[in-house]
Amino acid sequence: MIEVAICDDVKEDAEKLKDCLQENFLGISTEIFTDELKFLDSEKEFDVIFLDFSMPKLSGEELALKLREKGTGSLLVFFTGSQEPTPGIFRVEPFRYLLKDMGQDKLIRELEEIIHKCHERRASKYIYAKRKGDIIRVPIYDISYIELAKHGCVVHTVCKGESGEYFLKKNIREIDRELESSGFARAHNSYLISMEHVVSYNKSYVQMDDNVELNVSRSYRKSFDMAFRKFILKRN
Repeated sequence: MIEVAICDDVKEDAEKLKDCLQENFLGISTEIFTDELKFLDSEKEFDVIFLDFSMPKLSGEELALKLREKGTGSLLVFFTGSQEPTPGIFRVEPFRYLLKDMGQDKLIRELEEIIHKCHERRASKYIYAKRKGDIIRVPIYDISYIELAKHGCVVHTVCKGESGEYFLKKNIREIDRELESSGFARAHNSYLISMEHVVSYNKSYVQMDDNVELNVSRSYRKSFDMAFRKFILKRN
């Protein structure tokens, strides 16, 4: 099921887009948000978010930037009136900039590409995190472990033998829920481990492929052991 969010203060426009999606595509679940601040507070992850560019409390560009800052990795599509895109919107890597008055046939073709992209991303996920003030797209398969920090979490990565650190302004429990299906498991109150990057495990600690050793706390030992065994069975 592809999860779709439409954030537009004009409910009629949002309903038209929802109807177009529901009538032309299978396996689509669509939610409409007419208040951009309430949408920003939502903890639900969506595959794609359609944003109006002109809204009363936050512009689409401002909302998109705040979503990226909180680590939202959803595909972003601006769906708006005649307003031209500003250079700043490219900081949030929008996939499309669509006009509301485009013809129905053209809109359906654009939506086909958007939904196709959502299915592709399901097979290769990533998150957005910060490094030195820049918002960076971080592939999930590069993440070794995620560590609890003040006001968020530190994302530790390993890519081509090089280690990296990024900051993600999210609760570790929320990240755990989002990444559970991607091969991650809690081993401690303070960190979440990618089992893909574990090279050895002896129930008291794990050794990661960047030679970092992480303790498996007693309270998480049973659940981590079960998760790791299931992970191994799927790979064998």
